[in-house]
Amino acid sequence: MMKSILIALVCMLGLSLSSSAQLNPQSVSVPMRDGKFLAGDLYLPAGTGKFPVILIMTPYNKNLYKLTGLPFGIKYDITKSNYAILVVDS
Repeated sequence: MMKSILIALVCMLGLSLSSSAQLNPQSVSVPMRDGKFLAGDLYLPAGTGKFPVILIMTPYNKNLYKLTGLPFGIKYDITKSNYAILVVDS
C-alpha cells in the first residue's frame, strides 16, 4: 500500500515538473531608488512587441510559481496570455 502511494506521488511530481518546463522565465534585477535590487522572474507571452505587465510581489520564494504554475488561469502556458508577468521577491 505504502509503495503504491509513493509511486503515485513520484508520478505526480514528474508530471508537474514536465508541465512546468514550459515556464522559462528570464531572471531580471529590478533597481530600487535606494540603490538596492530586487530579484525577479519575467514570464513573457509568445510574440514580440510591448505587453502590459502584471506585477506579483511576494515575500516568499518566487521560484514556487515555476512548480505551481502562474495565477489568473495561465498555469503553465504563458504563450496564450496577453500579459507579461513579473514575479518579484520583496
